[in-house]
Amino acid sequence: MKLSDIILENELERFSVSGQMKQTDNIVDQVAKAIAEKYDMKDDGMLRGTIRDAVITAKYDMDEEINEEEEFEFKTGDEIDLTYVDPNGPLYSIAKNGRKVDKHQGREKLEKLVGIKIPYSDYEEKTLEQIKSKLQDQDIELKFDNSMNID
Repeated sequence: MKLSDIILENELERFSVSGQMKQTDNIVDQVAKAIAEKYDMKDDGMLRGTIRDAVITAKYDMDEEINEEEEFEFKTGDEIDLTYVDPNGPLYSIAKNGRKVDKHQGREKLEKLVGIKIPYSDYEEKTLEQIKSKLQDQDIELKFDNSMNID
């Protein structure tokens, strides 16, 4: 059975809670079996728990990406949060008023708004402070940090 067959196994059940749980269980079963066989590992709770966490995170991220594609604009009164992975890391997310937005679209719109390139691959505090200042002139608050929160 192919992974695509597992994922699309039953269209009607796909969106129910029990359907989502069944889908996750099927993926965990198939991946655990493949890893255990290929790497001569014990197919145990630790392996399955790790796989389950990864599957749930991936599914959540896919759902979030779909939600992030809605149109938005930055405007007076907004609060924008830029989160970087770590002090030397890349941009992880952009949120508008507490809700994540598509980071590529968000970068584009912010760059247009302030005329400064938003740091993407590195956390550049000096540049971020300049952007913050320009946004304050437009009554938009910018917060930024370099401690990614995966919640």
